[in-house]
This record gives sequence, C-alpha cells and structure tokens, in this order.
Amino acid sequence: MGKEVVCVVFVSAVLLGIATNLDNLLIGLSAGARGKKITFLTNCIIALSSGAVSYLLCRLGVFSVGLGRISNWLGGGLLVAIGLWPLLVRPSGEHAPADAGAAQGRRLSAGEVLTLSLALAFNCLPASFAAGLTGIPAQAATLAVTLCSLGFVWLGQGLGKRLEDRCPGALLTQISSAAMIALGILEMLI
Repeated sequence: MGKEVVCVVFVSAVLLGIATNLDNLLIGLSAGARGKKITFLTNCIIALSSGAVSYLLCRLGVFSVGLGRISNWLGGGLLVAIGLWPLLVRPSGEHAPADAGAAQGRRLSAGEVLTLSLALAFNCLPASFAAGLTGIPAQAATLAVTLCSLGFVWLGQGLGKRLEDRCPGALLTQISSAAMIALGILEMLI
C-alpha cells in the first residue's frame, strides 16, 4: 500500500469516527448536565458496542442492499426514548418530572447503559456499511469509531457538568431531553 493510500484510509477512518460519534458528544453533554455519571467502564461499553458494530458492518458492507432506513429508525427511536425517559419517569418521592437535582450524582443504570449502547451502535450501521462498500478497512474504521466514541462522551460529559453548575437542574433536564429527542428525530429523517 502506498503512502497516499494509507493517508486516504487514515483520513477516511477518522472522518467516519467523527461522523458516527457526534451524537455521543450530545449524549455526554446531556448526562453531565443532568448530573449523571458515565463511568469509564460505561463509556468503554458504549464505545466497544459502536466499534463492534462498525467492524461487523464494514466487513458485511457488500450485503447492505435492502436494509435501507431501518437502522435510522431503530437508532433514532431509541434516542427519542432516551430523551423522553427523564421527562416521563419520576423516581419515588418526586412530584414533577424534571425535579431539580433528581439525577445529581447518579450513575447510569444497567438499562440506560444498554439502551445507550444499542442506540449508538445502531447509529453506526449506515455509515459503517458505506465505509465497507468504499473499501475502508474494518480495523481502521473500528479503531476510529471506538476512540472517537470514548473521547466525545468524555468531552460531552465534562461540558455538561459545567452547564449543570450554572443552570437549574429542572431546566437542564428539559433542555437535554429536548436535544436528545431532536437528535433522535433527525436521525430518523436522514
């Protein structure tokens, strides 16, 4: 492989990693703003799920005909559900859906980790198929997607935490939920 080809593969893989993980930045931001802790282990589970899907779909890219928009609907639907969850579900003792400080200091539950991992992995489906069809090596795509996922969730959570310190908790819950719902709808439409 010539230097030019290696450079193109590298740039393509990095762009794939960024494109498939911008929503991870928003998810980290949402969690941080609500005072939810995404631990390193949870972040790794999310990143490895996306990386695994990217690897498999790059390898199976030639079989992508017929899948169509199903992956967008699955991933987008899960993101909408994640956005609605804090608005609809009240922990015991709460009287309002967005009670200030309700989620402060809490880690994500196993169900939330699973839902996030699935949603973000589904979001990788179309881009990973396309990457496979264009010849981006599955190993390069997997590495880029996994590392960008880790970095964007971490960065988003840090930014969200800064917002949490400056805004009321109820307002941040509503804003982050609205952003997550909008992202889910956008994913279903594109």
